[in-house]
Amino acid sequence: MDARARALTRPDGDGCYLELRDDRCAALARDAGRGRLLCSIYEMRPDCCRALVPDSGECLRQIAEKAVRARAAIGLASL
Repeated sequence: MDARARALTRPDGDGCYLELRDDRCAALARDAGRGRLLCSIYEMRPDCCRALVPDSGECLRQIAEKAVRARAAIGLASL
């Protein structure tokens, strides 16, 4: 990972996860021209992201699971 990608990760036991902002991966950036979110660190994304098919069931499950952990870490209730 380069410095941009490392700045968005948070340690989690033996691994790490990408920071969440507004219940989304902090690496996601809005592409106004296309009206969708794109990964701003796609070329240097972590292996855990590379293994997931975008919008697959596993991808959505990972997003939900990490959102629960991130919210709990800062004292917010689960959605």
